[in-house]
Amino acid sequence: MAEKMSFMKSLITGECKHDIVLPYPKIDEDQRETVAMLLESLDRFAKDGIDGAAIDEAGKLPQEIIDQFKELGLFGLIVPEDYEGFGFSQSMYNMLMSRLSSHDASCSLLIGAHASIGFKALLLYGSEEQKQKYFPKLASGETIAAFCLTEPNSGSDAGSIQTKAEKSEDGSHYLLNGSKIWITNGGIADFFTVFARTGDKISAFIVTRDMGVKSGPPEKKMGIKGSNTTTLYFEDVKVPAENLLWEEGKGFRIAMEVLNQGRLGLSAGCVGPSYEVLKMSLEHAQKREQFGEPIFNFEMIKAKLSRMTVSAFIMDAMVYLTSGICDKKEYDYSLESAICKVFCSEQLWQNVHDALQIAGGIGYMKEYPYERIMRDARINIIFEGSNEVLRMFIALQGAKFLGNEMMAGKIEAIQSAKAELTGVDASLSEAKDVFLSGAAFLKEMTMTSVMEFQFDIVKKEYIQERIADIAIHTYAVLAGISKCQAIIEEEGADQGKHWVDLLILFVRDAKVKIERWHADFKDPSDELRSKIVQDIADNQGLLHSR
Repeated sequence: MAEKMSFMKSLITGECKHDIVLPYPKIDEDQRETVAMLLESLDRFAKDGIDGAAIDEAGKLPQEIIDQFKELGLFGLIVPEDYEGFGFSQSMYNMLMSRLSSHDASCSLLIGAHASIGFKALLLYGSEEQKQKYFPKLASGETIAAFCLTEPNSGSDAGSIQTKAEKSEDGSHYLLNGSKIWITNGGIADFFTVFARTGDKISAFIVTRDMGVKSGPPEKKMGIKGSNTTTLYFEDVKVPAENLLWEEGKGFRIAMEVLNQGRLGLSAGCVGPSYEVLKMSLEHAQKREQFGEPIFNFEMIKAKLSRMTVSAFIMDAMVYLTSGICDKKEYDYSLESAICKVFCSEQLWQNVHDALQIAGGIGYMKEYPYERIMRDARINIIFEGSNEVLRMFIALQGAKFLGNEMMAGKIEAIQSAKAELTGVDASLSEAKDVFLSGAAFLKEMTMTSVMEFQFDIVKKEYIQERIADIAIHTYAVLAGISKCQAIIEEEGADQGKHWVDLLILFVRDAKVKIERWHADFKDPSDELRSKIVQDIADNQGLLHSR
């Protein structure tokens, strides 16, 4: 099967595939109205029915919230209508997840772990018989789903899992043995997508609790305390052969595709809280007075508020540009979803940090929501592939694609290719210049790495990180351009000026970062960094001066 076209992979070879990112995607009015009605119902319930502080204190979600989510149909958002769900697109689903996350992260995780990843393999790769059997109860919430990949010795390295599924001699079933850790919804789910070794490859299975799955006690966590997180144990669990998803040996591919979409849901879950903490910070800054005037008037506070505003806008633009690409079902968006996850999770962390700083002393007090939101936000940088691993993924997948294109005899074409971006308003010229500069640096650094290091590029993580960060910020600039262009075309240049201002402020900061990462491509300090760490390891700790 031919590899699907990817905007970011093509950009690394010097091509800018305009039709993938322009015009900015939008959902039709009927879909928007459907989402708006559901958001209104959710907000109405959340006003009195979701108490984030109480959930955090109790360490679990009240059954009343779970029941109300069933009533609202939240468990069936992406289940196709043929199986009694809403049939939401990725864009529609992400709008709901963004809003739900702004109310409470644990509530968002209940639905996200269920739909974004829990039964996503069934949606993407399940047979008609499997879908008919399981989807109605998954849609209603009668059955809650969980995604079971991580093991005690296998985190982001999914290929090293040790749970085994051995097929019976008569071929009627598999015996599943092993364990999975840190499984969200693990103690309350009855449907599990489980990844296990079948011989020397990985396969994916639908496993239900009544087959003999056992759960450990809920984990005690720093944040997202209301979400249920447990270890799962599989001891001679008898899984019918018809519960194999797709084919034997396809499990790794299934897991990666599920996580591609899951990372988009997680990214959307970072957007909502960013809007929420911005609103909180703005209200506080306007009311809180020091030295006879509101702290809103102080420039260091304005710097934080402007950064939070710009950040939320760019995050939003990236998530829904990528969601629109996903909804087209024509393109590979694996790099784009990883980029969104890294950027949005780190921006949310910065936004919460700024919000707490603006709040001052009260931000540190448990009676206010800031410290809880900060604890809840921290997991996103680790969830669904740590950001370090995803930076490696972004850089190495780009290098792999470029290397394959070069081996196919396209090296001269790649060397001479120069990305172009047409059809954007003149007010976006500054942003356009930074995007094109970032694209040129991205191609140059990736190509140099491939030619100089070849397969040893996998060991050059300092360089991988810089390439990935350029890719992330170049895509972020492009998403802002696409979003602003759509606003200008729909509402006119005057209405679009506010949004262009936000983009320009982001672009000026991104330009400085991109140029620094490019200049530091082979930073001589890298060797010194490694030496210092080795010295510490050799001496079992920091060397004290005398």
